[in-house]
Amino acid sequence: MRIIEKMRDEFSSPIKQQVAARAGHRCSNPACRAQTAGPQIVDNGTINVGVAAHISAAAAGGPRYDPTLSPEQRSDISNAIWLCQNCAKLVDNDPQYYTIEVLRLWKSLAEAVARTEVGKTLAPRPIEVREKEGERYALTRRAELAERVLANFHEARDIIMAARSPHLFTGEGETRPKAAGESQGRTRRLNGYYAVAERLAKRQDFFSKFAAQRYPVVAIFGSESAKGFDELFRIMNEINIAVRLLVEMDGPFDYLPSSERQNLEAKIGWWTALDGDAISIRLDQIIGNVEKVFRPAIQATPLL
Repeated sequence: MRIIEKMRDEFSSPIKQQVAARAGHRCSNPACRAQTAGPQIVDNGTINVGVAAHISAAAAGGPRYDPTLSPEQRSDISNAIWLCQNCAKLVDNDPQYYTIEVLRLWKSLAEAVARTEVGKTLAPRPIEVREKEGERYALTRRAELAERVLANFHEARDIIMAARSPHLFTGEGETRPKAAGESQGRTRRLNGYYAVAERLAKRQDFFSKFAAQRYPVVAIFGSESAKGFDELFRIMNEINIAVRLLVEMDGPFDYLPSSERQNLEAKIGWWTALDGDAISIRLDQIIGNVEKVFRPAIQATPLL
């Protein structure tokens, strides 16, 4: 049987040469900056240890793949970054840390440095300058992560609140296995409960990527910064448990006491206590706390 090779949107030779030249033939990783081209020891040949790496993967399944890009965009110079072979492997082995935003920042910094060096005598930079550049990069990296995570917290709050809406739309809740002999009223009520879990499940991809941000956040901002993640996912777990209990305990004998049913319905947004919606209040508290953690890092972003 003939194996069909996966199609990859590769860069042309002219684009590879152009992206290398724009980076001054140096690795664009600001922590590396290795020279990637030079002469061979014998003959008049040259050595190249640099690669035109894809910022967004050349094919589905690759690191940082963006399905919205066309093949032309994927193989365009705007999607290329010049790296040494070591750093090219590094960024592809850890795409959660080395994101599209990080690689674009590396590229812009590398090209800016190369532009300032054109036609000028190469002199060693003072250690103070090198330290300042490293500090600036660290602050920028920290700010980018903070901005991305903070935006996701706000989006997560909106997703959870929307999922708890008591309004049932056509087709919602119908993936729930129905019991024999369910009345029309009971089916509508149980489907309404179940729709809350369905809505959250549809956003599973978002929440999986959001949860993966917890570890780089802890690495940069410390263990206290994980509390917002833990509390938000605790709330989601409580909502899903409430849905399961409401569906499983509902029946002709009404196994749930009215007070317990009210507590569970309050979790999923179907009933509000006199002192307000507890889930909404907790979500607002999470947003307030993470704003205190991440907003200062965003405002401390240095000018390039």
